[in-house]
Amino acid sequence: MKSVKTLVVLVAVATSTWMAVATTTQAQSWNTVGRCYQPIEGVGTGRGAFGLGTAKARTAARIDWQQRAEGRYGPAYARLSLASGVRWDCKKNAVLLAKCVVIAKPCGARIRG
Repeated sequence: MKSVKTLVVLVAVATSTWMAVATTTQAQSWNTVGRCYQPIEGVGTGRGAFGLGTAKARTAARIDWQQRAEGRYGPAYARLSLASGVRWDCKKNAVLLAKCVVIAKPCGARIRG
């Protein structure tokens, strides 16, 4: 009789421990705030004079970066404004053509659910 009680207690303790670990792991997987991944590169080009081409290229690079981040890590990571280590490199390649490259680590935006 004593061994049955011991077995019941051990099963209860094991179940409680497993549930606590599973709940903690599940909660952590849903919380994307502050979680960052490896850098992603976005590239864009734009035509225009007097800075208009560069502005278009920056917008295109941002959109490209956001699409790549969303495709790789999901919508919670697709905001460049929340990314870490954002670096821009914009150059004029030809007359009226500008190219921008943005490199940044996508970081989580919110608790999903």
